[in-house]
Amino acid sequence: MKKIIYSILITLFFQFTIFSQEGWILQNSGTDNDLWAVYFFNQDNACTVGDEGSVLISTNGGINWNDHSIMTDKSLRDVFFINQNIGWIVGEDITYPYSSYRGLYGQSFDGGINWMFQDDYWMPRSVFFVNENVGWLAEGTNEVYPYYNGLAKKSIDGGNTWSTKLTGTDPSSFLDVYFINENLGWVVGFYGEIFKTTDGGGTWLDNSVGNETWRKITFLNNNFGWVLGVHKFLFSTNQGNSWTTRDFPSNIGLRSAYFINENIGWSVTGNIGIGEIWVTTDGGINWSNQFNSSQYLNSVYFVDQNTGWVVGGNGTILKTTNGGVTFVDDGIETPKEFSLHQNYPNPFNPTTTITYQIPERGFVTLKVYDALGEEVSTLINEEKLAGRYEVQFTSHSVEVRNLTSGIYFYQLKADEYSKTKKMILLR
Repeated sequence: MKKIIYSILITLFFQFTIFSQEGWILQNSGTDNDLWAVYFFNQDNACTVGDEGSVLISTNGGINWNDHSIMTDKSLRDVFFINQNIGWIVGEDITYPYSSYRGLYGQSFDGGINWMFQDDYWMPRSVFFVNENVGWLAEGTNEVYPYYNGLAKKSIDGGNTWSTKLTGTDPSSFLDVYFINENLGWVVGFYGEIFKTTDGGGTWLDNSVGNETWRKITFLNNNFGWVLGVHKFLFSTNQGNSWTTRDFPSNIGLRSAYFINENIGWSVTGNIGIGEIWVTTDGGINWSNQFNSSQYLNSVYFVDQNTGWVVGGNGTILKTTNGGVTFVDDGIETPKEFSLHQNYPNPFNPTTTITYQIPERGFVTLKVYDALGEEVSTLINEEKLAGRYEVQFTSHSVEVRNLTSGIYFYQLKADEYSKTKKMILLR
């Protein structure tokens, strides 16, 4: 009986405390323009974009944001970087009555400081690049007034030229595009449209579901992916050939979501005068409300289990540094020594848990390396209180992008303590 009560208390502690020890902290963006998308290509370097050509760049983890906006009245709706230097932005005309339906496409080679851009006669809503050469645009008309067909366009020269590979039903609008590699990808949009290609856009399979507006799609690996609608999610474990529908508990429209593995993810909602941040730890079956805002929230992005950002209306930027780490308060006294435990399970595929403890407050780093000593992922890179912590590492997340089978190493550094252990990935 005591064990049962104790387990319930620990669960409640996790649900109501872990994400509020530091919580979501409002950052100074320096703008009152609405922000629509945020992208971090590592823990330090980021770009967020928004209305009236707003482009904000951070090189210190979102502490400070530098204005590199472009001269346009377009609303920038998406941003994507393939590395620290090369990135793309897309935008749309939001001026009533949307008569021109002209969009904007831009590219940067210096981390977003300078942009080369051109008008697009359609409205690009989403941009995604598999590598420096092969990329995709999801295009359509305004989300409120979808008068024409959606288009999926492909570039094989880094975005210099584009060719249409898919035309949606009339009327429609494609809102997002995502590719695992040069061949396997998906496009989603209005009226339940979900299209899949396995040959780089040569042919498309119609896997549409219902009549929902599908706003976002992401796959963590070849099989597991999710689609975000206005009031529901779709989840697939078989490459999108079939989908499981899961209703979302909030009546405020979903805007964005980010999963670090098949279980843990965050979502944001937004409407005039209100926004919410939600978290799930069971793959979207259940959601818990973390944070409420007086501004609508548009985009969420995490670089690891701890560190994430949300952007939204009126220049809102929120940051958390404990969003994905479980602080284990198990009634045991403060640890008396540093310790790094063997990951479990080991071997693993795709997710394993790493446990460590520190006896005093200090700056902690926990990193994963491959057999050649190249850094694969930074799991922890911040100051921590004394205690015992658990961190999940997944081999097929968006951050690490599908690791191959083999031996990997994880290293904990805290104060003068340094410990490295080996783990094995079997796919």
